[in-house]
Amino acid sequence: MEKKVMELCEAAKRAAVAAVWKEGVVEEARCIDALDQIKNSSITYQLLVSTQVIRHLLPMLKHPSQKIQKLAYDLISSWRDMCWDVEDVEYVAVTN
Repeated sequence: MEKKVMELCEAAKRAAVAAVWKEGVVEEARCIDALDQIKNSSITYQLLVSTQVIRHLLPMLKHPSQKIQKLAYDLISSWRDMCWDVEDVEYVAVTN
């Protein structure tokens, strides 16, 4: 799963760069498709930590395409919430 997520992340990154340089709708669609596939994958806290996928997607928050920006923001926000939930549970378990 880790390899698949990293491959999708790299595909999204390459397509995002190509969308800027070529100003192409096809490249933008490829990036969005890769991000959608990542979104539909079963991402766990451990996978986020081991792949550091959020770091790879952060530059997409400043992409010229609003669609890419929004999808990257939504992914990162949902993962951030998941990380906080896991850390809260671990903190409660340690303090009890």
